[in-house]
Amino acid sequence: MIDTNSIQTGNIQNNQLAPHTSSQTAPSDRTRRYNPPQRPGLQAKGRSRPNMLNARHAIARDRRWQVNGSILGVIFMGVMTMTTATIQAYDESGRLIQVQKNEWRDRMLPELIDNAWNDPDALCALILQTVDDGMADDVLDAARHLLEIDENEERATCALAIALIATHALHEAEESLRQFISQNGATGLILTSLAKVHSLRGEDSAALQTLRQALALDPNQDDGLVWYASINREARGDEGYLEALREIADEPDAWRPHLWVARHFLEKRERDKALTIYRELIPRVAQHADGLTMVSGDLGNHGLMEPMITMLYPVYDLKRHGPVAGGNLLRALVQTHRIEEGKRLLAELQQLGRPDLTDFLAEMQAAIVPMTMQQLPSGPVESVRVVIEGPIWSHGLDDAKWMLPVKEENAKRIAFAAFTDGTRQSRNKRELEQASGRLTRSLPLLLAEAVLFDTNAKATSIFPVAKGIGPVVSAKAYDFDALLKMCGGKHTSDGEYTSDGKHTSDGKHTSDGKHTSDGKQPPDVLVSGHLSQGLFGRRVEVTLWNAQNGSVLRKIK
Repeated sequence: MIDTNSIQTGNIQNNQLAPHTSSQTAPSDRTRRYNPPQRPGLQAKGRSRPNMLNARHAIARDRRWQVNGSILGVIFMGVMTMTTATIQAYDESGRLIQVQKNEWRDRMLPELIDNAWNDPDALCALILQTVDDGMADDVLDAARHLLEIDENEERATCALAIALIATHALHEAEESLRQFISQNGATGLILTSLAKVHSLRGEDSAALQTLRQALALDPNQDDGLVWYASINREARGDEGYLEALREIADEPDAWRPHLWVARHFLEKRERDKALTIYRELIPRVAQHADGLTMVSGDLGNHGLMEPMITMLYPVYDLKRHGPVAGGNLLRALVQTHRIEEGKRLLAELQQLGRPDLTDFLAEMQAAIVPMTMQQLPSGPVESVRVVIEGPIWSHGLDDAKWMLPVKEENAKRIAFAAFTDGTRQSRNKRELEQASGRLTRSLPLLLAEAVLFDTNAKATSIFPVAKGIGPVVSAKAYDFDALLKMCGGKHTSDGEYTSDGKHTSDGKHTSDGKHTSDGKQPPDVLVSGHLSQGLFGRRVEVTLWNAQNGSVLRKIK
């Protein structure tokens, strides 16, 4: 049983840019969140309006950077794909799942509609996405209901018209659009949808005339602009296409047509002309998320990383511009080795907690780590110890003592050292992070927690850390003396264990015992572990040591 409240989906328009050609993908600005904290899709009344019409003629684009952030013309990068039989979606954990289309339609879609019934933002987004999925019949009632409850009548009217057009109810779609015009006056979006009705009826002259009127009212609607320019390209080639864009660019308050002119120059390898347009336009484009997305994508597609960063990084704001432009900027920062800026932007995007960003952000993090290694100091690095008592999760709580078992004062003490990793490929002793590196910390933490809750013994975990850099992972298994040094003690000539008490991350002795050993009660047992490569995966060998004399108590493979 799939919880529909935790599913996020989307799809790729046939005439739009597909994901980056690498195995990982960049983020999408529109993700289906049916139980959002942040509602996707169309904005509330008074904010930027959606583009309601898919372009009639596709314009070829490089399949690499994400260049479009409009509502129906949005690029879904790794969010959802649909075949005739199945829908692929992400669950709340970021796992890709496949749902039969019939199951989605019969069981999940009705529940999603019910959940969004009284939320105009969520309901409109669901309607448009369901139409994109080829199930417009299933949301006609919802679209009519949206018109009743949505304060943004223009948005609701366009959504209803789109659903009606998709079901070939052209007469009803036209009636709805004309009723809006009679009551509120014409708008760019309404007239563009009306032009679509004329076009589907074969009324090309009326469609073109209506479309031109729409662009006079709103020259920045992407799909109508692309449609108009493409019609002129069909009639008069590239010259007609460019003239059409410049014609709309002369309309008051027009900025998007200029971006398409700049794209044309980039495609013709006239980069200086394109960059001149961008530099003049950035202050206006920065007010629009989809505008900044288009500029960043186009510059990325043509390898202009430095101009992208110079122009866009100073004005980019995640809350205003969204993760799409941010993803393009992050890729540019990584490719130009801007490590600090890249790390900051990566952290911002990670805080969104969006499953559809997981793979892309992991790719970017994996690219940043080796570059961080190149910046490590060449001289000696100070090593300190971090000692954790109790489960790692308990230290983020204000007072978790009541959740933890109480141990006798004389209970045996078991110290779990960070595991070592013999599977590491690099010979660089200062290599920061690999997937197996996380195992060298998570496994001893897991074992220590199990000992704490399932036995009468006390348990701690001890990790070496390179100060200012991060956890240290050794490729060589620790011997007993190395373990003692890690624990802050030493093995004397008479076989006794002593401790220097310096168990904190800053190398200072503490007396409250929190996160540290108290220096007076050395562990009775030391536990080390070593990862090695087995036939079908990694193997773990665990060794239990007598902390007093260094003898091996047991080895577990």
